[in-house]
Amino acid sequence: MKKLFLATLLVTSALLAACGDNSVPKTETPAASAAVSQTANLETLTVGGEVSYEPYAFKDEKGQAQGFEVDVMNAIAKAAGMNAQFIDAPRGAAVETLNNGTFMAFSSAMSRAAYRLETMDMGQPYIDFDRALYVLDTPKTANLKTLADFKGKRIASHKSSKGNVKKIEEMGATPVLSDSFFLMLNDVAQGKADAAIGDKRIFQYYQVKYPETKSHIISTGEEKRQFSFGVKKGNTELLKKLDGGLEKIKADGTLDKIIEKWFGKQN
Repeated sequence: MKKLFLATLLVTSALLAACGDNSVPKTETPAASAAVSQTANLETLTVGGEVSYEPYAFKDEKGQAQGFEVDVMNAIAKAAGMNAQFIDAPRGAAVETLNNGTFMAFSSAMSRAAYRLETMDMGQPYIDFDRALYVLDTPKTANLKTLADFKGKRIASHKSSKGNVKKIEEMGATPVLSDSFFLMLNDVAQGKADAAIGDKRIFQYYQVKYPETKSHIISTGEEKRQFSFGVKKGNTELLKKLDGGLEKIKADGTLDKIIEKWFGKQN
């Protein structure tokens, strides 16, 4: 099982940037945009987003943008009577590119945090996420089911995530720090750590993509946060239009299907 999991890690190194709280945007890579069918005479919603956050937005083998948020923004635009084009852009440039008109919307694994709402307007949330532990089902760790079970254990974390390290210490466990998400999971696969800590949605995606690697996820029980898209501050007309599209895909089940596609049936 460990060999299988290690092989999985080697072919999915694109996940390196997915779970680091302080990931540095990669701006040197060629721009990627989503190839979607366009309907004539409809306005095109230009959406910026960093295409290096698998599974939220990342490049396929042809260099096109794909991922959960790409699918969501395409569906929202369609429901709002618009075409959509998802274009690679550094997340740190979200406010600037919205303000100067480069993009009409921005979607890049952005939580609806108070500090963001000061500089942009954000739509209604389309998914929530929280912190969780990812545990491989091995004879050594399969019985680790609750947070209390990890007292005295070792938990892998990205070294830049101060919040995750603090949580590990609060649990009475020992942090095993890594430079990347890849190395963090490598520590788990090699038995150097009993679990990994990070974004629950990323771990769910791993379970969907590699069902042969048996594992279980334990939520830390903290308050959930929510992802949404942003628009230029004060652009209430566009915000209302896109929120209307979001409501439609929530009501007709489209959003649920997209969530299940990327993260499975669990909530």
